[in-house]
Amino acid sequence: MTEPAAMFTAMASRPTIITDIDNVLAFFVEAAVTALNVHFGTSLTAGEVHVWPMGKMLMPALSVWLEEQLRRGVFYSNLAPDFTAISAINTLHGQGYRVLATSDRPQAVAEPTRRWLEQWGVEVDEVLLYGPGSKQRVIRDEGFDARNPAILIDDDPAKALLARPGVAVWSPLRPWSLPGDVPIHDYWIFPSWDAALDRLSTMETSHVQEVCGTNFH
Repeated sequence: MTEPAAMFTAMASRPTIITDIDNVLAFFVEAAVTALNVHFGTSLTAGEVHVWPMGKMLMPALSVWLEEQLRRGVFYSNLAPDFTAISAINTLHGQGYRVLATSDRPQAVAEPTRRWLEQWGVEVDEVLLYGPGSKQRVIRDEGFDARNPAILIDDDPAKALLARPGVAVWSPLRPWSLPGDVPIHDYWIFPSWDAALDRLSTMETSHVQEVCGTNFH
């Protein structure tokens, strides 16, 4: 195989990047605790959230009120963006990775979600929003497997169960992340976006070398 052909083959087998939005591209928990503090006079901090979904750690009245807010598009419209995360995703998109954005938000807030992504310049190929269960549906509908791999970037520890051959789950480190010693194949908690970009670069270099070998014809 010639070098250009080998390089093309290697790049064609790049994983699709599937990125979550809340607590990945947007500061969801920070917005939620601020809203709760203003409405109820509480003194919650984002660092106190050690379980996910965060409603599990709230008193029932607070949890019910928060669930009501999460059905309103205006809540998501006002989330602060994580510019470091957005820059990393845009870097991958600029390098030619296929990038899909998805979320388990209610389908009724799909349009505000799309506007938020556009407002903050998140560069993706498609926005796929089907309501709760969106990540599972995207993985199923796209037919990801070892020959058509994907990496799901999601902070929810429960999404580790979606990891399987051809589908890796990468999670940014959060207070509610799984313990680091939990052995789950193809699941990685990354400490920073630089670490995630470096790992992808290393994976691609290794794959190019594997495909190209040392001799070109």
